Amino acid sequence: LEVLKCISQLEKLQLIGSGARDSVFLQQESKTPTKKSRSGITGFGAYMNDKTSVEDINAKSITEALKNGEIDRIFSRSSSLSDEAAPIFVQYLCQVSHDEVFVADPPRTFSLQKLIEVAYLNMDRIRIVWSRIWASMSKHFVTVGCHPRVPIKEYAIDSLKQLAMKFLEKQELANYQFQRDFLKPFEQIFSKSKNCIAARDLILRCLTQMVLCKACNIRSGWKSIVSCFACAAADPQPDIVALAFEGTECVLHGQFHLVTDIFLDVVNCLISFACNGL
Repeated sequence: LEVLKCISQLEKLQLIGSGARDSVFLQQESKTPTKKSRSGITGFGAYMNDKTSVEDINAKSITEALKNGEIDRIFSRSSSLSDEAAPIFVQYLCQVSHDEVFVADPPRTFSLQKLIEVAYLNMDRIRIVWSRIWASMSKHFVTVGCHPRVPIKEYAIDSLKQLAMKFLEKQELANYQFQRDFLKPFEQIFSKSKNCIAARDLILRCLTQMVLCKACNIRSGWKSIVSCFACAAADPQPDIVALAFEGTECVLHGQFHLVTDIFLDVVNCLISFACNGL
């Protein structure tokens, strides 16, 4: 855990050293209180300037000492970790990402990006190991997907979509429910985003895209998809209901033969649309 925290700080300093401070930390600097006098900046403002200068010097030293790709190599080699170590590595990476997103000001997404890369690289592990890895990841994605800032919400949802599209390229074995577990975060984020139309809108578009592009490979995942459409069917926003109905139509008109195992869920979804008073 401490190693991953250090890597997070090293990446931050490397970013500053490469001249990206203005774009990355502009919001933080704009909030920094300063006091001006006739002789210039004094007090707290002078202290912050000195602190920034020291940070810039440290960042430049780090940038010169670290070779390109050295930090990335730590994550790209995660596929070489043992089946016991990989889930622990992901668990700690989720903790560091949580601090970056919810504690840092402004929020950072470095570890969240690396989490996506690690997921891609470890997706082919045996099912029982992958389920342990995904247990930590999915919980974290749901938490980030409920972030108060819309751009971070959307980043988490879009990242989930990318991972889901990759995961759905693989055929699901009979009597397994991995797809359902993988798509469950969409449903959870949707139900917790009642005050964010943008997040609900994006989730429905992501699910509809999966139906259109990966329907032939979806098995147990249909249950999560239809459940999310059913939840959206009762939404008070007409645009959300319309999007959900479009997604449901894609299922009924083109893929109905694939959802016969959850026929009752599909019927209940249609009933939810019918009961909406809009």
